[in-house]
Amino acid sequence: MPIKYNIKPKIVEALSDAADGLFVQKICIGLTYTAVKLSSGNTGVAYTFLENLPRGNLSLPGDTFLTGKRADELLKMLISPVQLERAIGLATANAIAAKPGLKYTFGDSRSNIAFRKTDRVGMIGHFAPLVDDIRSSAGELLIFEIEDKLTEGFLPAEEAHLRLPECQVAIITATSIVNETLDVLLSSCGNCREVVLLGPSTPMVKQAFVNTPVSKLSGIIVQDSDLVFSAVGEGGGMRKFKTGVKKVNIDLKD
Repeated sequence: MPIKYNIKPKIVEALSDAADGLFVQKICIGLTYTAVKLSSGNTGVAYTFLENLPRGNLSLPGDTFLTGKRADELLKMLISPVQLERAIGLATANAIAAKPGLKYTFGDSRSNIAFRKTDRVGMIGHFAPLVDDIRSSAGELLIFEIEDKLTEGFLPAEEAHLRLPECQVAIITATSIVNETLDVLLSSCGNCREVVLLGPSTPMVKQAFVNTPVSKLSGIIVQDSDLVFSAVGEGGGMRKFKTGVKKVNIDLKD
């Protein structure tokens, strides 16, 4: 199946003007998430995927500090061939995008999705809090996970692009931007009525998803950056920093 989308450069392009004049105030590359705070005071996070990095070589190239660099320099890391740099780039993108005045709805993404009993739902990434509700509201739920997280009842992530054409709803983890699988997944979602990009890594950048199957963005806005940095620095994820963030949604059909 041909890949129709190239999302990462679109995110960089959409945020380039907003990045102008901003600098990196603080950065933490944790075991699970990466957090970046900018001179604007805004903080963004992205999944690190540390478990997929080469053992014994977890350092970034170069010998300069990232703190104090221009935000646009780190934003461009989103299109790097180095996976760890892509996580830094996405966290920076999320910090740039986290600005007041956007048309958000608040709360869990579930409240913004109308499932039908005839729906087959493809979930890429295991969003445990949503599973029971979806199974009671939709016809069938297929959960796809990466190899080291596979358990009974899950399907390998490598099969997702083959099964998504059978689905009416797709819920895709935004970590797929970091591991470079999102473009393939979106190219398989042509038959979907709803495609939701979900999770703390989600870039709330409406312009980057114009003319794609994505219908909703469901991410977070950091409200307590100190708490988030403490959690990330201790290897924690959403469960540890959830009281320092607010869940937000953008409906791309509006």
